[in-house]
Amino acid sequence: MTTTSTTGSGTSRHLVLDAAARTAELVADPAVARRWEQESVLPGYRVGGLAAHLARAIETVRTYLAADPPAPGTALVDAVGYFLAALGEHDPRDSDFHRGVRERGEGRLAAGHDALVADVRDAAGWLAGQPLELDRPVSVFAGTAMRLGDYLDTRLVEMLVHGHDLATSVALPTPSYDAAAWRLVAGLLSRATEARQGSQGLALALARPELGIGAFTVPRRPGT
Repeated sequence: MTTTSTTGSGTSRHLVLDAAARTAELVADPAVARRWEQESVLPGYRVGGLAAHLARAIETVRTYLAADPPAPGTALVDAVGYFLAALGEHDPRDSDFHRGVRERGEGRLAAGHDALVADVRDAAGWLAGQPLELDRPVSVFAGTAMRLGDYLDTRLVEMLVHGHDLATSVALPTPSYDAAAWRLVAGLLSRATEARQGSQGLALALARPELGIGAFTVPRRPGT
């Protein structure tokens, strides 16, 4: 599947760099250090583990740009296709996949807050110095092939949503991410919800949030 991403312009590049800088400063806030070992609002994560997971949203861009590109002719997925490939049928809490994601973040607690701050600031600074050729094909999670611009869309989702989670966890305001970034994220999550849950699921996710339907929840069976 190949589609056109909304991350196809310099303006969107600006959104990514701005979000990365704001995310790095959130991770660096002393409030995060003070609550490092405490539980976050995201089940299964302590504050330090959530901060590490958030930092990884920036760090993986460097990792994947340094990797070999997809073979010529490889089909490229868009940002929605990335989430479909990454999430599959996994339960967002109890699957081996998600346990591994949480453990990777929690595994960085022992190094401490200062070490994570150094890492995330280094990653954000590196990102700001890159040309970020948005049409460049990259191999990302599990060999999934996509345009860099589409992968950066997924990084915006991670930074904005988990930035809110981290800020809430340490009683800080959500970083002042650009309104255009929130619009991009809202549109992408809506499309991902419809792709995973169907049009009925998307409608119910918006109208009946108490049902717990969303882009990251287990796909509903038809008629439920």
